[in-house]
Amino acid sequence: RKQAEIALNKLIEATAATGQDFFPALVRHIAEVLQVSQALISQKDGEELRAIAIWDDGALQPEFSYPISGTPCAVALEQGEYFCDSSLQQKFPEDSMLAEIGVDSYLGTALKNSQGETIGALCVLNQRGIPDPSRAQTLLRVFANRAAAELERQQVITLLEQLNQELEAKVAARTESLQQINSLQRAILDCADYAIISTDLRGQIQSFNAGAERMLGYRAAAVVGQIQFDHLHGGGEPGLTFGEFAAQARRGNFSLECTYVRQDGTRLPVALSFTTLRDTHQQVIGFLSVAKDITERKAAEQKLRASEEKFRNLVENANDIIYTLSADGVFTYVSPNWSEFLGHPVEAVINQSFCQFVHPEDVPRCFEVLKRTVENGVKQRGIEYRVQHSSGEWRWHISSSSPQIDAAGNIIFAGIAHDITDRKQFEAELNRINAELMRATRLKDEFLANMSHELRTPLNAILGMTEGLKEGVFGSVTLSQQHTLGAIEGSSHHLLALINDVLDVARMEAGQVQLDCRAIAVADLCESSLMFVQQQALKKQIVIRLEIPRLPLLWADERRLRQVLINLLDNAIKFTPAGGLVTIRASQHNQGTQPWLRIAITDTGIGIAPEHMGQLFQAFVQVDSALNRKYEGTGLGLSLVKKIMNLHGGNVTVTSQEGRGSCFTLDLPYRGATATQAPRQKSLGYQADGEVGPPPVAPLILLTEDNEANILTTSSYLEAKGFRVNVARDGQAAIALSLAEPPDLILMDVQMAGMDGLEAIQRIRRHPQLGAVPIIALTALAMAGDRDRCLAAGANEYFSKPVMLQQLAATIRQRLGLP
Repeated sequence: RKQAEIALNKLIEATAATGQDFFPALVRHIAEVLQVSQALISQKDGEELRAIAIWDDGALQPEFSYPISGTPCAVALEQGEYFCDSSLQQKFPEDSMLAEIGVDSYLGTALKNSQGETIGALCVLNQRGIPDPSRAQTLLRVFANRAAAELERQQVITLLEQLNQELEAKVAARTESLQQINSLQRAILDCADYAIISTDLRGQIQSFNAGAERMLGYRAAAVVGQIQFDHLHGGGEPGLTFGEFAAQARRGNFSLECTYVRQDGTRLPVALSFTTLRDTHQQVIGFLSVAKDITERKAAEQKLRASEEKFRNLVENANDIIYTLSADGVFTYVSPNWSEFLGHPVEAVINQSFCQFVHPEDVPRCFEVLKRTVENGVKQRGIEYRVQHSSGEWRWHISSSSPQIDAAGNIIFAGIAHDITDRKQFEAELNRINAELMRATRLKDEFLANMSHELRTPLNAILGMTEGLKEGVFGSVTLSQQHTLGAIEGSSHHLLALINDVLDVARMEAGQVQLDCRAIAVADLCESSLMFVQQQALKKQIVIRLEIPRLPLLWADERRLRQVLINLLDNAIKFTPAGGLVTIRASQHNQGTQPWLRIAITDTGIGIAPEHMGQLFQAFVQVDSALNRKYEGTGLGLSLVKKIMNLHGGNVTVTSQEGRGSCFTLDLPYRGATATQAPRQKSLGYQADGEVGPPPVAPLILLTEDNEANILTTSSYLEAKGFRVNVARDGQAAIALSLAEPPDLILMDVQMAGMDGLEAIQRIRRHPQLGAVPIIALTALAMAGDRDRCLAAGANEYFSKPVMLQQLAATIRQRLGLP
């Protein structure tokens, strides 16, 4: 008992004071007085209790927080007091801390402030039952009031400290903000490109910013409190004294343009604003001026005036009409030269719609241009239209216009119009000349087509009959007659070559020749070209040497290149004396990264004189008239060579020594060529699978032809070769005969009176029983596109007259599958 009294006295002494040691002393002495293992004081903090003083097993413990819900303190806070003598852990299983500290009994009371609000709890816990619970409850109630009062006191002190800190922070922030504002204002004043000057009521300068220092050359220390505002004006401008400024400023802020004087005495124009400075009672205590240097603006204005004057001179003296239109097409301005070009006075044009002056046919198009300009905002160029002169004459103009925004914010169109009447008249004349040229070209093409037909038709009969006579179709001939027939055949072929050359030149000049390019072997091309001139070379005992290495395939038109080589080889043999040498040499070389093929044809002939070299490739020109009498030729061959090479993107050149020979060099670019030449394959002609005997019945050929000589020649030859022949003299008859007695093959002349051959072919193809009958088209026109038109109509083959009857018979047999 004595010990308990001593402990109680210590508790009373410890709680008599206040401060930081109050709560630690309270829990220690309560635990000792009540002889329990734990005592703690908790402060309510939302849904948690924060233990601010803890005594556990003879020692103070660190603060901690724990949730109120599910704890015995929750009951104490709700009921005001709570006592549990045993089985504490079983009654509060959610409170895991009870098991951790191993307590079994609890006594706690709520702490309330002066307003009766619960602010915490004071409780004791013990590992066994609490000794003398009644005495413990009484003691706990007594010290709970004291603890609540101290807790409330400390909360108030804490709150006051927080408020004080917040107030100090606000004061510091406001002070810093004011400092920043002052610094910002000073920075703005110093960085501004304005001279900002303040004065007192008498005009003495009180402040002078850095902008004023830069603008006027003074240092602020030299002018503040030292000189008057009038000093900056130098007295050079009457009516601009400080007194007049001050009087006007008292009536309200004002601005004007004037002149400042720099420290060095030079003057600069400024835009000046002047106002009063007032105190808190709205009494005028001084004046403030803000000046901007307008030197550049004044210079720009001067340039603008000079530019306007220059523009006015240009407009008034220009060869073009300058105008502006409103959005609805009304003239708002036209240059003075309108009167000069169109006769109308300028004042009669302004505020008038352009429709009054523009040709009615052109008005819709002009309105469409205005509409597009408004919608797209894009400049319109090259608009052509007719404008009426005051005399009634219509003049052509071309105009360019662009959208602009005027001072009122309205869309207007600024444009320049140029008189192109002379150009239009020239274009009309040019179009007339072009039309005449086109007509002349068309007439030339028609003439060439007719000439081809009229020449090839008799040539077809001549060559056909000659070929038939030589083969004995019309009976046996003597050796002398064979020589005569050979002369006739040679002359006919010469005439045919002349016709072909003339037609080729005409087609190329008209741009009607299209290349049929494919990959070709250079060696095959050269060897096949030699076949056409071998007989001529043998007759003159001329040696032909071929030097062709292994080369890539060439992408080109084989037929046209063969035509080039034959022309050059023919010339080489023609102009080389008997026993001479002609060499064909091919090689590959590069020009930059582009590979090229070069074919050189060299002869040991008569050569070419230097003065004749420039005329070599001109059409219908032979360089020496004496040669024309000795050697046959039209002068078209080399012209064709050059044109064909140009079509291939290549070129032809020549070197020559008179009396020693010539070398013609062909250069062609490799395009789409393969890396190496493919192995050459030579066709040995038609080969059948096994022996095929003569047909039991001779095949029936329907010959459609309106020329009696050709009918006689062709039918006689074919009958002599074992064919039966029916003859139709126009397309209609051909269809009727085909249906009456279906032929095995049809020979169809294209150019016939009445229904022509193309229409007849198309109609025959529409009959099911005739759809598979082979048709060979024959034409004497030989113009560009003839082959394609015939094949498109339904023909299987195409021959240009004059037809070689032996070749025709071979084609017929091939089409019919005959040996």
